Formats: sequence, structure tokens, C-alpha cells
Amino acid sequence: MSFFSENRTPVLVVFLLVAFLLLLSFQVRVPDAGVRLHSTLLAICSPVARSSAGVVDGFGSVWRNYLYLQDLSRENRALQRRLVHLQVENQLLREADREGERLRGLLALQDQVARPTLAARVISLEVEGPFRVAVLNRGRGSGLRVNDGVITPEGVVGRITAASGRMSKVQFITDPSSGAAAVVVRTRVQGMVVGRGDNRVEMQYVSALADVETGDVVTSSGLDGIYPGGFMVGTVTRVGDGEGLQKRIEITTAVDFRTLEEVLVLLAGPPEDEHEDGS
Repeated sequence: MSFFSENRTPVLVVFLLVAFLLLLSFQVRVPDAGVRLHSTLLAICSPVARSSAGVVDGFGSVWRNYLYLQDLSRENRALQRRLVHLQVENQLLREADREGERLRGLLALQDQVARPTLAARVISLEVEGPFRVAVLNRGRGSGLRVNDGVITPEGVVGRITAASGRMSKVQFITDPSSGAAAVVVRTRVQGMVVGRGDNRVEMQYVSALADVETGDVVTSSGLDGIYPGGFMVGTVTRVGDGEGLQKRIEITTAVDFRTLEEVLVLLAGPPEDEHEDGS
């Protein structure tokens, strides 16, 4: 029993061959046996043929599906590459649009300033640590000098503290060692703003009796000779008691120094002096 179960396929093949030979011999002896032989063979072989055709059709269908999936995979990869390209292109266009808007703002600001000005790009930015400075891509070769004021459409940035032939360094008004004359727009109270870092300055030398409130706008007064009067410094965020008979006034700057990219230099500083380096 185990022999036939283990060798079922070879035994079936041998059986079919023997049956075919017997039927062929019978056809020779019986003249009209051809039709019956063909019918018998078709009856025996048709299930096998149908199964074989089904297998072939199934394999063909699987192969066609495989090729179709391969085409879809290639098309998907191509679409993904195109999507990445379009995303990068869109980012570049949006950045170009933002830069164009900033430059249009600088041009409008130039028209508002009576003094000669020069646009410059920030190539290095330091807003952490003890110093708040930036390096510009313009220097003495472009006409910049120490103590030239630096502004943006948003407001006061700082002043040039050193200049080489092609670069210059700007000290922000948020630097602790900086200073700029300022005025409260609403009441015309005057004082000096000193840097406190992180987009903050403090207005000093203001009498305790002065009328200053949270939300007041503070601008440059022009008394320091560096910044013309009327440029935005910031908004008062806190008013408290200072030393002696003075108020302590905290101001959030109008300029966000962490995102500074282009500036306008006011070309009206004093003659070049020992503060400029020769590099």
C-alpha cells in the first residue's frame, strides 16, 4: 500500500501508456475503432489538459501582474523624485520671494532717510554669549566707517564698531556694552537704552516721576549723533523702580536679531580712526 501511495504519479503514467498501446492495437484489429479511440483518449486527457491550461493561464496572469507592479513601482519612484524636485523648487521660490520683500523694504527705507545709505548682508550672526554682534559683507572699500548706524525697516539694529576693506562688525543695541539715545513717543520722555540681550534693552536715566507706561513706543531721539531721530527701538513691556529716583523701563526691541539677514548702513560716521582694523 505504501509503495503505490509513494509512487502514485509514475504508476499512473505507466498505466496510461499501457492503455494507449492497447487501444492502438485494438484500432488496428477493428477498422471503426478510430473514432472510439479518439473519444476515449479525449475523455481521459481532457481533465489533464484543462488542468494544464489552467496552470498556464494562472502563471501568465501572475507574470502579467508582476510586470504591472514593476511598472507601477518605477512610476512611483519617478513621481517621488519629481515631488522632491518640486518641493525644493518651491522652497527656493518662496525664499526668493521673501528676500525680494525684504529688499523692497530696504529700498523703501532708503527713500525715507535723508542721509546716504548702503544695503549690506549679514554673513555671521552672534546672539548668544556675552556679545551681540554681526558681521556684514561690506567694509571700508564700500564706504563704511566706525560708528555708522545700522537699521532695518523694523527699527534700530546697532552701530559699526570695526571695519576692514571688505567686511565690518556691527554691535547690536542689545549688547550690554551698547548705548543709544531714545525717547518715549507718547510723552517725549528721554533716556538712554542699554542692551540686556535676547531682543531686550533697558531705558535708563528716566525720572521716577516720568510718565511711562507698558505698551509705550520708544524710538531713537537722534541726540547720540549715530541714529537719526524717529527710528523704532521697541515697545515698553515693564515699568519698575530703578536705583534712587529713577524708573527701570524694560523694552522689547522691534528688530528680531535672531533672524537678521539684510540691513541698511547709514553712511555718516566720523573719519576712520584707531578702532578700525587693517585686515
